[in-house]
Amino acid sequence: MASGRHKYFTTPTPFILSPTSHAEKYPWRAAAETVGMNVGVWAFDRYVMNEDFAKISINSIRRNIKHGFVWDNDQFSTNLFAHPYHGNLYFNAARSNGLNFWESVPYAFAGSLMWEVAAEVEPPAINDLIATTIGGIALGEMTHRLSSLVLDDSKRGFGRFTREFLGTLICPMRGINRMITGDMWK
Repeated sequence: MASGRHKYFTTPTPFILSPTSHAEKYPWRAAAETVGMNVGVWAFDRYVMNEDFAKISINSIRRNIKHGFVWDNDQFSTNLFAHPYHGNLYFNAARSNGLNFWESVPYAFAGSLMWEVAAEVEPPAINDLIATTIGGIALGEMTHRLSSLVLDDSKRGFGRFTREFLGTLICPMRGINRMITGDMWK
């Protein structure tokens, strides 16, 4: 280390198949996953939990668009944990489909905007949009990088399984996409 720099900053990590190293980017798959997440969570809230806020209609969507944004007073855990976590899933839907950091940012915003306008009967909340987008980007990049430290495509057997399982716990969208693409089994 003659340059005096730490070895991790000067050598690439060859053991990982990072989604950003794929020759192909899959923005449409990332968009479909973002929409699918919203539809899935909405359907769970509506049909399993029978939540009033999820009983949407075309009229509630029109009303949300016409009314515009408000400031809501949701619980601390909702605004500063649940929203950023959900935004992280949107962000990592893109990140794990080969898009770089900046290309993934609009997915966090668009996923949050879609939810605020079309998945709740309550007026869209500007603080939810901000928390989901900004918090989602920060948490999303962190979980993406942490999962990169865990995943190791050179491992086999139980060691590989353990790494894939832990990587999926850290970054669920990356784990799902590794299953879809077969990277988890290579």
